[in-house]
Amino acid sequence: MPWIITNDIFFIRSDKRGCASPVSDRRKAKVFSERFNAEEFLRSLPKKMKNLGYRIEPVEITAPKPLVVTEETEQEEDNMMENGKESDAEELLDANYYLTEIAAFCVFIKRIRNERNRLEEEQVQAEMEIEDLLHAAEFNDLPCEQGYELYQKLHEARVRRRSYKNAVAWIDYIMEAKPEEFLRNDPSSRIMGTKYRQYRARALPELFHQSTES
Repeated sequence: MPWIITNDIFFIRSDKRGCASPVSDRRKAKVFSERFNAEEFLRSLPKKMKNLGYRIEPVEITAPKPLVVTEETEQEEDNMMENGKESDAEELLDANYYLTEIAAFCVFIKRIRNERNRLEEEQVQAEMEIEDLLHAAEFNDLPCEQGYELYQKLHEARVRRRSYKNAVAWIDYIMEAKPEEFLRNDPSSRIMGTKYRQYRARALPELFHQSTES
């Protein structure tokens, strides 16, 4: 029976170097043919990931149900697509939608900008740990049990280093796109102003005066 590692929110995948990382798509999860291998991989996860409730779960293999296409199902799909388009269009007509999305983007940019240095420091810390572990393996003749513990620590440090290195690179990619220019010219106030825009009469102001007669 195949096995995967999950915490019901994310799944664990592994790259060619054996580095673990979380993914939300179950299809990208690393599949283990034996439970023992999954247990070993779970034990080797970084400490920060171990505290997120990951566990081993069997993969249920079920045959896909055949899709029967009828006029009713086709009409239902067309209605869903049409409703989705209408919903999207309505969002684009609401100033609050723009203001909310812009605010979220600004918070995101400020956060990654402020966190970059800390992530880089964590990467450097992991690199120093890797050097210590490699030299410990070089200068010490360790028994099998201690040697395996050293390997686990080395694997964990390598995975942690790769995670921080990737995060720093992603932030750099985003900052190279110059989001700071957008933040300096945040259009939120201009969008907000349009919510209270009033029409100024050009020739017939009396049409816009409220009657005071009872």
